[in-house]
Amino acid sequence: MSADHVLPEFWELRFCYDGDVVLKLPLFLFEGIAPSAPAIERAVETKEVDDGSLSQARVTKIMNEVSWDCLEPYLVGTTKDTLTEVERLWRSGAPEGEPFSLSIKRLVPPTRIYRYVEYHEERIRVLLQDNKLFLPCPAMFNDPFDCGFEEDIRATFIECAMGCFSARNDSVLMFSHYADSHRGLCLEFDPLKFKLKDSIGKEGETDAKIEWDLRPVWYFPQLPPLSHDTEPALCATVKDALWAYEEEYRLFIHSNGRLLPYGEFPFVPEALTGVIFGCKASDDTVAEVKKLTAERKDFSRWRAVRTPGRFGLGIEPIRELKAARCTQLQDE
Repeated sequence: MSADHVLPEFWELRFCYDGDVVLKLPLFLFEGIAPSAPAIERAVETKEVDDGSLSQARVTKIMNEVSWDCLEPYLVGTTKDTLTEVERLWRSGAPEGEPFSLSIKRLVPPTRIYRYVEYHEERIRVLLQDNKLFLPCPAMFNDPFDCGFEEDIRATFIECAMGCFSARNDSVLMFSHYADSHRGLCLEFDPLKFKLKDSIGKEGETDAKIEWDLRPVWYFPQLPPLSHDTEPALCATVKDALWAYEEEYRLFIHSNGRLLPYGEFPFVPEALTGVIFGCKASDDTVAEVKKLTAERKDFSRWRAVRTPGRFGLGIEPIRELKAARCTQLQDE
């Protein structure tokens, strides 16, 4: 991974309606189902790109060489009507048909990533004061198929550190599943700040250069044709489509060509840029976190709130607590 990149370069085939993306597939999928894949990779390597896009001729080539029957099993996250339009456009062999279009674009990473956590006083203190982030391993994940759909993949990743983040900060389900039923926190990180130190890691390993590698998770209704021998990282970032609501980005830590085991890792303080309290977080939780982050510069504190009249969460700046309660915490 280049020192200038936290996120490796990925490309997507996007189906758009009136300019808005309604369906997308990672380009690596076509390496297994499309004979044109080598030509696609050469186009990317030789920078045959224009403003982050591959030429429409490349799109047409894929459409002509990949049958709809091969493509359809991997499509997810759209309506029946949209799927009908995608099929019509695909079978036509033409990447454009107003108001629909197909294009190949470079994936743009999010400027902020989020981690939903429960509030445990000691763990939050270690995170906010000691600037140490616990990264679990797949053996601890709640998806039994995560990194485990083949034995060689499971053996490679099962004890390795992986940080699970999301591009979303307002997910009702993730606040429920990972943040103690909305009583916990959603931590906001700047992914570009993870690369500020050349050598960060667990005690005893700081002499070696440790690199952070952030990758998107891809969701499919069925397993794509991936090889552990040639694409091990992709095998660890593919999940069942039912998890697509998480919009996950996964953080890997490696040194000297090997992934590091799970545990606590020091991170650059500036990487943590804010916190969003769950809509059921107590005043004590809010006050304690404010106390622990009082000296942080450019640090945002928000609260998730129930949106009137619909199912969903809004994100608002937290209101000040009563002065007496804040004073009490400061004196403790």
